[in-house]
Amino acid sequence: MRIPSLLGKIADDFTPSYNSDIIRQTPVLIAVTYIKGRCGFERDGSYTTGKKDRWQMFDVGICAQTFCLAAKEQGLGTVIMGIFDEDGIPSSSHTRRSGTGRLIAVGYPAIEPEA
Repeated sequence: MRIPSLLGKIADDFTPSYNSDIIRQTPVLIAVTYIKGRCGFERDGSYTTGKKDRWQMFDVGICAQTFCLAAKEQGLGTVIMGIFDEDGIPSSSHTRRSGTGRLIAVGYPAIEPEA
């Protein structure tokens, strides 16, 4: 079943089936984005560490985790998805230097599984 919306386009065209099935069920999908070339650099443009310009994904992970913990406190369930066509996800950013690091499905959970 195709969903006639931006969520449907992301589910149908840019994610594998195991993620698209989640996206089809969620009322909200958060795209955690970043600006390329901002993390891991000194003011003079040199790299801060040997990780070079890969720090943005570390920061995206921290952001996603913090968001999900805050959502849980509000009674919401979340699913973090990192496998998708990064170049295909539509962007509302005003710059071509941005990227999408994670997708997070948000909704009210049907069950509360044991830890």
